Amino acid sequence: MHRLRAAPPQRLLVVDATYMRLEPGAIRIVDPTRIAEDMLMNTHSMPFNFMIDELQTFIPEVIFIGIQPALVAFYCPVNRAVTQAVENIYQQLPHWQGDGGFARF
Repeated sequence: MHRLRAAPPQRLLVVDATYMRLEPGAIRIVDPTRIAEDMLMNTHSMPFNFMIDELQTFIPEVIFIGIQPALVAFYCPVNRAVTQAVENIYQQLPHWQGDGGFARF
């Protein structure tokens, strides 16, 4: 986080596997308040909303992007639909506007 604070971008996209009860590979823009309210499952030791809240103190636009995994388990290979979702997000980066064309969760 100290590197981001030293040279903060105008926009930061945070992408992570997010269990949303959707089809594998589904992409959604997730409101940070839902992370805490819905207790969206993740494998991180620090609650994600704490990190997002801190980033928002010095980065004007922080967007959390969730990708529905096929399976949430350690040491499992990444599903093809999830890999394609990452590629879809990557393709949007050069001309990103608003929510990047993705639906909100």
